Amino acid sequence: LARQREIPEQLRHSDMPGLGLLIQLYDTILSTDTPSPSVLLERWRGSSDEPIIIKLMQWDIPGASKLDQQLKLLDDAISKLVQKHRDTRLQELLNRSRNAPLSEEEKHELSELYKSQ
Repeated sequence: LARQREIPEQLRHSDMPGLGLLIQLYDTILSTDTPSPSVLLERWRGSSDEPIIIKLMQWDIPGASKLDQQLKLLDDAISKLVQKHRDTRLQELLNRSRNAPLSEEEKHELSELYKSQ
């Protein structure tokens, strides 16, 4: 699935909890010739993220037995992450603007975030 979808660039720069691990997992899958669950588990063996990887491997998602269903679920999950990132970033900028003037770059970003809603 990772080879058929990309992580949007704005998520790569987000500090949302868990997103760093998701991106590492995605990048590892893309850079591995045989991205099997056992290869991924070995990559994180002994790390603080190993229990999370084990839980992900054990996860049985109902209705995700066919590739097209899996792609739709992945697309939906990425869309929700992007929206969560936008909402969080919008709130950060609005909170910051209450305490101090925003830079031109921040003003532009805020404007773009409003447009994307």
